[in-house]
Amino acid sequence: MINSADSVRRYLATSTMTEPDVARYPDSETFGVFVGSPPGGRDGRSLAGYYRVDDVDYEG
Repeated sequence: MINSADSVRRYLATSTMTEPDVARYPDSETFGVFVGSPPGGRDGRSLAGYYRVDDVDYEG
């Protein structure tokens, strides 16, 4: 996160460790989707992948 404002910015993150997990990577303009085991988990995942943000059709 980058705070480009002059004021203090606070960020609160919570997790229940339930699926799916989606993370955006702005430096590479991609996002990751993980379903099944959480990152670092021992169980197998039923879906995992990285995708380019421009490939997603939000208007669909």
